[in-house]
Amino acid sequence: LNVALDADMQNGAVAAELADVATELGQLELAQKALRAVTMLKTPGPMSKAMAYLRQAMIARHLGDPRRGALLARKALTEDPQLVEARTFLQEQGEKV
Repeated sequence: LNVALDADMQNGAVAAELADVATELGQLELAQKALRAVTMLKTPGPMSKAMAYLRQAMIARHLGDPRRGALLARKALTEDPQLVEARTFLQEQGEKV
Protein backbone atom coordinates (compact mmCIF):
# COMPACT_ATOMS: atom_id res chain seq x y z
CA LEU A 1 0.00 0.00 0.00
CA ASN A 2 2.82 2.38 0.79
CA VAL A 3 4.45 1.76 -2.60
CA ALA A 4 1.08 2.18 -4.32
CA LEU A 5 0.52 5.51 -2.57
CA ASP A 6 4.02 6.70 -3.48
CA ALA A 7 3.24 5.82 -7.11
CA ASP A 8 -0.11 7.66 -7.09
CA MET A 9 -0.62 10.19 -4.32
CA GLN A 10 -4.09 10.96 -5.73
CA ASN A 11 -5.42 7.46 -5.11
CA GLY A 12 -7.88 8.08 -2.30
CA ALA A 13 -8.78 4.43 -1.83
CA VAL A 14 -5.15 3.42 -1.31
CA ALA A 15 -4.50 6.38 1.00
CA ALA A 16 -7.54 5.57 3.16
CA GLU A 17 -6.70 1.87 3.36
CA LEU A 18 -3.05 2.58 4.18
CA ALA A 19 -4.15 4.97 6.93
CA ASP A 20 -6.37 2.26 8.43
CA VAL A 21 -3.78 -0.51 8.24
CA ALA A 22 -0.90 1.64 9.48
CA THR A 23 -2.97 2.87 12.42
CA GLU A 24 -3.96 -0.69 13.34
CA LEU A 25 -0.29 -1.73 13.22
CA GLY A 26 0.80 1.26 15.32
CA GLN A 27 2.83 2.75 12.46
CA LEU A 28 1.61 6.24 13.21
CA GLU A 29 4.12 8.09 11.03
CA LEU A 30 3.00 6.10 8.01
CA ALA A 31 -0.65 6.63 8.98
CA GLN A 32 -0.04 10.39 9.13
CA LYS A 33 1.53 10.32 5.67
CA ALA A 34 -1.53 8.56 4.27
CA LEU A 35 -3.91 10.92 6.07
CA ARG A 36 -2.05 13.96 4.72
CA ALA A 37 -2.45 12.47 1.24
CA VAL A 38 -6.21 12.25 1.82
CA THR A 39 -6.32 15.95 2.73
CA MET A 40 -4.58 16.84 -0.53
CA LEU A 41 -6.77 14.80 -2.88
CA LYS A 42 -8.15 16.73 -5.85
CA THR A 43 -11.23 14.50 -6.04
CA PRO A 44 -13.03 13.02 -3.03
CA GLY A 45 -12.14 9.50 -1.99
CA PRO A 46 -13.70 7.05 0.46
CA MET A 47 -12.44 9.09 3.44
CA SER A 48 -13.41 12.74 3.78
CA LYS A 49 -10.80 15.43 4.29
CA ALA A 50 -12.51 16.29 7.57
CA MET A 51 -12.11 12.74 8.87
CA ALA A 52 -8.48 12.66 7.75
CA TYR A 53 -7.78 15.85 9.72
CA LEU A 54 -9.59 14.45 12.75
CA ARG A 55 -7.63 11.20 12.63
CA GLN A 56 -4.40 13.22 12.42
CA ALA A 57 -5.62 15.14 15.48
CA MET A 58 -6.15 11.88 17.36
CA ILE A 59 -2.64 10.73 16.48
CA ALA A 60 -1.18 14.07 17.58
CA ARG A 61 -2.96 13.79 20.94
CA HIS A 62 -1.75 10.19 21.31
CA LEU A 63 1.82 11.37 20.63
CA GLY A 64 1.54 14.04 23.34
CA ASP A 65 0.90 17.11 21.18
CA PRO A 66 -2.56 18.37 22.23
CA ARG A 67 -2.04 21.79 20.64
CA ARG A 68 -1.47 20.24 17.23
CA GLY A 69 -4.40 17.94 17.89
CA ALA A 70 -6.69 20.91 18.56
CA LEU A 71 -5.45 22.70 15.43
CA LEU A 72 -6.14 19.65 13.27
CA ALA A 73 -9.56 19.11 14.84
CA ARG A 74 -10.42 22.72 14.01
CA LYS A 75 -9.35 22.09 10.40
CA ALA A 76 -11.69 19.10 10.41
CA LEU A 77 -14.54 21.37 11.48
CA THR A 78 -13.62 23.87 8.77
CA GLU A 79 -13.99 21.08 6.22
CA ASP A 80 -17.20 19.75 7.79
CA PRO A 81 -18.87 21.92 10.43
CA GLN A 82 -21.28 19.06 11.21
CA LEU A 83 -18.56 16.55 12.16
CA VAL A 84 -19.71 15.64 15.65
CA GLU A 85 -16.58 13.62 16.39
CA ALA A 86 -14.40 16.71 15.90
CA ARG A 87 -16.58 18.76 18.26
CA THR A 88 -16.40 15.98 20.84
CA PHE A 89 -12.62 15.73 20.43
CA LEU A 90 -12.22 19.46 21.07
CA GLN A 91 -14.55 19.38 24.07
CA GLU A 92 -12.58 16.48 25.54
CA GLN A 93 -9.45 18.61 25.17
CA GLY A 94 -11.16 21.46 27.06
CA GLU A 95 -11.29 23.60 23.92
CA LYS A 96 -14.15 25.92 23.01
CA VAL A 97 -16.10 24.79 19.99
